[in-house]
Amino acid sequence: MRPQTEGDWLAWVEHDNHQLREQAKFLCDALDDVFAHGLEPWAGAWDTAVVTFFDSGRQAPVSAVNALVRLWLTADEDSSPADLTSAFDDCLQISLNGFAPYDRDTRRRFRLVFLRRLAADWERLDDAWVDRAMRAIHEGGKETADEGPLFLEAARDILPDRLKALWPNGS
Repeated sequence: MRPQTEGDWLAWVEHDNHQLREQAKFLCDALDDVFAHGLEPWAGAWDTAVVTFFDSGRQAPVSAVNALVRLWLTADEDSSPADLTSAFDDCLQISLNGFAPYDRDTRRRFRLVFLRRLAADWERLDDAWVDRAMRAIHEGGKETADEGPLFLEAARDILPDRLKALWPNGS
């Protein structure tokens, strides 16, 4: 199912990452082994991040792992502000909307990594995006179904005061 109108988003979980690793072992395919090996560090605590996808309707769906790896690589290179902002935006959207309601642990881990990276790199990002992102994080803090208040609390702990000042009423 695709988003029905522009600006809609869609999130889903495919299979269990453990199941995918077992399938690769069963098939004994060299290419499957290569991919399974590359994803192995994500096994365990990050399992569902491999198989959780988010579709903002702007581009192809992206997995949570893909978004984080892209963010790390883009942030560590001499990337343009537009490329870095795009990588951060994918992670913001996944932080806000990308995990199943029951996937609390992986959502929390993802959000913490995203916020720490944002705290480190926010001055390299597009100013208008930073302003929109701060408002989105603040608004997301009101959503109790996906632990929004915990996200906002973590943002208050991690983000520098200059970013938190962009929230409505500086709260």
